[in-house]
Amino acid sequence: MNGTKAPIGPKIVRLLVLVAIGIGLAYLMGLLGWPKWIAIVVVLFVLVALSIGWPFYILYKSPSLSLVDRYLQQNAVKPIFGYSYAIAHGTEEDIIRNLDLLIEQFPQPEMQMVYKGNRAFFLKDGEALVAHAETLEPSEHRVYFLALGYIMQYQFEEAAPYEAKLTSPALLHMVRAVRALYEKDRDGYETSKQQIESTLVGLQKYNAYYGLERLELNKP
Repeated sequence: MNGTKAPIGPKIVRLLVLVAIGIGLAYLMGLLGWPKWIAIVVVLFVLVALSIGWPFYILYKSPSLSLVDRYLQQNAVKPIFGYSYAIAHGTEEDIIRNLDLLIEQFPQPEMQMVYKGNRAFFLKDGEALVAHAETLEPSEHRVYFLALGYIMQYQFEEAAPYEAKLTSPALLHMVRAVRALYEKDRDGYETSKQQIESTLVGLQKYNAYYGLERLELNKP
């Protein structure tokens, strides 16, 4: 040890900021002559709103990939965040390990549908992805996984009708980008990737952007 102080962690910084905000609000309301009980309620409400609202904004509304990345890095011990962080920074083994944990922890059908499909996608197993999709009830994700699965088997004509049925911009842009990669259509890929960057936000944007980057680095 060289005697230098360790840097203050991000969570401690956020706590100190919240405390400072709380003290500032309490002081301001004291100057305005507000009753103490009202001041306490207002301070608690603001602090709770900030504690919950800021992570919600980052994960579901922020257009900044770097902001989402920092949040995921700080919370990567949780499989639901570790999975996304591994897409950008981990190995394929890291991604599959986190997906396996999520599949084990979340037995709800809608979670199983998404995580098992994503598992086949990151294994680049188009046949398994189609087989998984065919077990699903009619849904946007069923159509999405069928389109991806056929594309990953180079069966572009089979994929086309499913691609045409997609209504979600996020899923449609992803399918088009993956198809462009498999067809070696660089311009089409860049166009779809730009659409993802401009239309998606938060964790959805993060997963799509880095998922495509990973697929691009390991070209089919």
